[in-house]
Amino acid sequence: MRQNPLFPPAEEPPNNHLETGIVLAEAGNYEGALENFNRELAKNPHNELAYYNKGLVLLMTGSFREALASLALALEIAPDFRQALVAKGLAHARLGEQRDSVKCYDQALSIQIDSETIYQKGLSHYHMGRYREALDLLRHAEELSPKDRRIPHAEARVYWAMNEPREAALALQRCLKIDPNYQEARLTYAVLLSRMGYEIEALEEYDKLLAGSPEHMGGLLGKGGSALRLGLFQEALDAFRTVLAERPKEVSAWLGSARALEELGLFRDSLAAYDEAVTLSPEDPEIRMRRSSLKEQMNDSVGALEDLNAIYKTRPSTEICLMLARLHGHLGEKPALLEWVEKALKIDTKTADIILADDYLSTFINRAWLENKIRAINLAKEGK
Repeated sequence: MRQNPLFPPAEEPPNNHLETGIVLAEAGNYEGALENFNRELAKNPHNELAYYNKGLVLLMTGSFREALASLALALEIAPDFRQALVAKGLAHARLGEQRDSVKCYDQALSIQIDSETIYQKGLSHYHMGRYREALDLLRHAEELSPKDRRIPHAEARVYWAMNEPREAALALQRCLKIDPNYQEARLTYAVLLSRMGYEIEALEEYDKLLAGSPEHMGGLLGKGGSALRLGLFQEALDAFRTVLAERPKEVSAWLGSARALEELGLFRDSLAAYDEAVTLSPEDPEIRMRRSSLKEQMNDSVGALEDLNAIYKTRPSTEICLMLARLHGHLGEKPALLEWVEKALKIDTKTADIILADDYLSTFINRAWLENKIRAINLAKEGK
């Protein structure tokens, strides 16, 4: 029988159902594996290996609560079954029960110290927000298994959560030194560099990722974003269009395409891309805001008003009110301008300072008018 650390065979000559179940599990036939483990348990209800392997299959198929039950039965028979303790910890972790997960890992570590269990315990502490404890554990795991690429990647996630981007970057560099082809880590590193403001370096990392996997959606979207911020609008557009060829409903790619086309001066094409994005995500205020701005550039003030009104209905703000006021002013509709200024004041009377400092709005409104409106608003709030 094949030896597999995930599905260890019985020490005695294997029973056909147990052996068959292990082989099927290795092949990915989980339904068949479970059927054979259950047959084995029907014949021998005290076989901890059958309960354990059944628990592993349930864990891998997302049946975490059922996995816990099976692993608990294995541990009733063999309380020091270290692999079952670790698997039980993983099941608790998948269910978000991190404290129970740590208890299982501690029991396993009391039997034998190993990097995998320490690594998993570190992840549980990370998910509980215990970042310093998580780092201590992950560093220990890295000392024991310096070639395990997952460990420095996990350390980077912890540093990121602690808002220590430089330490996160160093951890990712160690990770990529172990495996330069680790796509998830390469993507994380590129995103981190971008957020740190190193867009040129981020673009280089996206290109490295895409060199090995040209259709990596995360890499293409990231490259498009970095190229857009660097002013490489055609390069950004090419990346976003590659995404859309595979995922025509990817909102972020439509939005990115629209922005790139707008910067390239292709306003009609840009508007069409914004329209697609709005159709796919009608409640997104950023898309409507950008489309409204483009419509204004295209002298479509009425269309711009429609988008801003739609935003105001779901997310009223002083900013939107003042934008609507300015647009109505451009259309020569002073009463509407004053109405939107008053709505802005009702949201926040401190908006008066912004209005007076605004070169355009201040030509329609003076301090006395604002003070009267603020006085009326305050009286209304007091119920007078």
